[in-house]
Amino acid sequence: MISNRWFAVAMVLLIAGVSFASVASAQETGTADQYSQTYQTYKEKYIGAKDLYTQARNEFESAKANYRTAKTKGNSEALLNSTKDYMVKAIDAMIAYLRMIEANAKLAENRGIAPYDASVNLNKYISELEQKKLDVQSATTKQELIDIGNSVKKTWLNVKVEVKYYIGYVVNNRLEAFLIKANNASERMDSQIQTLKSKGIDTTKLERDLATYNEWVSKAETEYNSAKENYRTHGGFDTYGHVTNLNEADKFLKAADKNFRQANQYLNKAKNSLKNAIAELRKANQP
Repeated sequence: MISNRWFAVAMVLLIAGVSFASVASAQETGTADQYSQTYQTYKEKYIGAKDLYTQARNEFESAKANYRTAKTKGNSEALLNSTKDYMVKAIDAMIAYLRMIEANAKLAENRGIAPYDASVNLNKYISELEQKKLDVQSATTKQELIDIGNSVKKTWLNVKVEVKYYIGYVVNNRLEAFLIKANNASERMDSQIQTLKSKGIDTTKLERDLATYNEWVSKAETEYNSAKENYRTHGGFDTYGHVTNLNEADKFLKAADKNFRQANQYLNKAKNSLKNAIAELRKANQP
């Protein structure tokens, strides 16, 4: 008799938190070139792999229900085959996801904004998962599939945090560039305010909008500096982006993610203040 544990063989990939989360797009991490085109190609393949994974999961659920209804030899074999297919499609989706991130990493590396060769690390995991897929296809027993599933789960836990670590580096780089532009915009706005004041034009509202804008930008910079310091110490990771301590890595990434989210909120508020200042500036410049 096949136990409930058998039904959980494919699910072991998901119970541990295997998810195919969204990542920074090529437009967010670089310019349109051959690398970003490659990224778009792999992104489409990843979407297709996810669809096949969902289909295989549904077929697995159907085979599981059939076996529960009638524990026949035919239903047992069907469940075995659907479980293997489900696991293969899950691994295919993981590989497609990593191919997409690998292309993204090469884009960042080409622009000189990657701190290490993330694409090399990702390629290593891709090769490992390719082997795991072959292992699933050749497995003949429940225990073999359980062991493979647990191995994949362990690999994917490291993959997830290493991908987040890499993306965080790129986001931090982009945030720094955005803050430089934000401060330049402030200087330009201040210069125009001074010009208006020299003409005797009341700039009280403009100055207030600019002060609000600068305040939000300053708060975003504080969050950026905190994230930058976190990445300088990179708890739980070595200098090559490999996980050395999963708990420390998770703690570090959560702290950095909080900084990024808060900085983004402040920058959105700054953008609104700048819009108000620009509208006021246009009004002041009208004859």
